[in-house]
Amino acid sequence: MKSVNLAAMLAKVWDAAVADDRETAWDAMREVAMAFGMYGIDVALRTWVAQSMHHGAGGVVGDRLDEDSGVQVSLMNANTGELTDDLVGSSVPAHARWAARVVAALSTGDERAYDRVLNELPVGEAEAAQMVMVTLFLVAGTIKAMPYGYATLGRRR
Repeated sequence: MKSVNLAAMLAKVWDAAVADDRETAWDAMREVAMAFGMYGIDVALRTWVAQSMHHGAGGVVGDRLDEDSGVQVSLMNANTGELTDDLVGSSVPAHARWAARVVAALSTGDERAYDRVLNELPVGEAEAAQMVMVTLFLVAGTIKAMPYGYATLGRRR
């Protein structure tokens, strides 16, 4: 019987997303979901957000950030460049709002908020997969677009 390695599978998903190879990322994430179900999705989301935090902090990340840490999740309209931190308003597509709320909850270690957001995943496999993949591409896109340590720029250490 062949052993399935979740870490290796998630690395394949991540590498494809960072390379903007969406088809390979989708296929690899589908394999993760089939092999590990909700556990694989949970580990994927946590891993991606941790990677984003590490990048934003320039490799200096404590156990968790708290509400006073200055963590702010904003979304940018790719067509207009407009930023918004309205994660519940109708001006932002639902999948992007959900992804931003995942990032916000995990970035601050708010497990209750994370559980609430995760419980909003629809039962339908296709829509749930779309929401998870939007989170992946949101995080990968941020890492590609922002310099290493961007969250600490202008802060005293």
